[in-house]
Amino acid sequence: LSIKGVSEIGLCHLYGADVTVQKEAEKVIESMALFAKLNPEPVFRFSSDFRIVEANPAAKETFPAMISGEDIREVIPPFGEIVIDEFINSNLRELREDRVNDRIYRFMLRGLADTQVCQVYTSDITQRVEQEEKIREQAEKIKSSIQYAYSIQTAVLPDVEYINSVLPDNFLLYEPRDVVSGDFYWVKQVQDKVVIVIADSTGHGVPGAFMSMLGVAFLNEIVTPDNLYADMILNKLRAHVISTLSSSQGTRADGMDLALCIIDSERRVIQYAGANNPFVLINKGGINEVKPDKMPIGRYR
Repeated sequence: LSIKGVSEIGLCHLYGADVTVQKEAEKVIESMALFAKLNPEPVFRFSSDFRIVEANPAAKETFPAMISGEDIREVIPPFGEIVIDEFINSNLRELREDRVNDRIYRFMLRGLADTQVCQVYTSDITQRVEQEEKIREQAEKIKSSIQYAYSIQTAVLPDVEYINSVLPDNFLLYEPRDVVSGDFYWVKQVQDKVVIVIADSTGHGVPGAFMSMLGVAFLNEIVTPDNLYADMILNKLRAHVISTLSSSQGTRADGMDLALCIIDSERRVIQYAGANNPFVLINKGGINEVKPDKMPIGRYR
C-alpha cells in the first residue's frame, strides 16, 4: 500500500495494488531455484533468445560449456529445433531424448511465461538406452532363430497335399500357441494302410518343438511294413523316448501324449492305441469315445 497526504485540501490518498500473484510467482521461482541447486541431476534455464540464464552445479559438471550468457544451442545443438517463443509463452512442456557428446540424455523442458525462461531437468540415460539396444538385438537374434526353427518344423510335418492324397476326406486344425510347438501331427501311408498320429509333447515353444522333432524322427524309424500294430508302435516309441532322455531328464516326466490310428480301408478296420489322448468315432450312431491308457509316451509315476 502507498499513502500520500495532501495538506492543501486536508486529504490522505491511499493507493493499493494486489501483489499476491506476483509474490506467489516469486515463491515458486525461489523454490524451483532451490530445487535446481540441490538436485543431483543437471538443471538449467535459458531465455527466449536461447541464452543460458542459470545452471546448477550438476549441469555445469555435465556440460562444461554451460556458462551464463552462452547460447544453449552451442551446448545442446538439438535445442535449436524448438520454437522457443511459443514454447515459453504457452507454458508448454516437452519430454525429449537427445544425443550430446556421445551421451544420451532425457530432457524435460518446461516453459515459464511469467519469467520468460525455459527450465530444463536432465537425466543421463545412456546406459539404459544401450542396455535396451542390446536387449533388442538379442530379441531379434532369438526371433530369427525361432523363425528358422519354425521353417524346419514346418518342413518336417506332413505336407497338406500329401495328406489329401492318402486321406481325401479330411480336415486339419493346427493352431500352435507359439511360433514353434510341441503339438504335432504325422501321417504316413504304408502299403495299403494309413497311419495317423496326433501328439502333444511336454513343454511349449522351443522345448516342446524339440520333443516334437524327436517324436517325428522316432515314428519315421519305427513305423515299417513289418510293424503295423498300433500298440506295438506306441510301446516302441515309449521305449525310445525313455532311453534317449534317461541320461538327462532325471526325475522330470518329459514325453508326449499321443493318439495313433491305423486305417485299413480294404478291410474297413481301424486300429487305435492311445497314451492319454482318446479316440473319437463320429458316425450315424452318434459320437463314441474310446478311452486311452492313462500313461504318457515317457516316464510317469
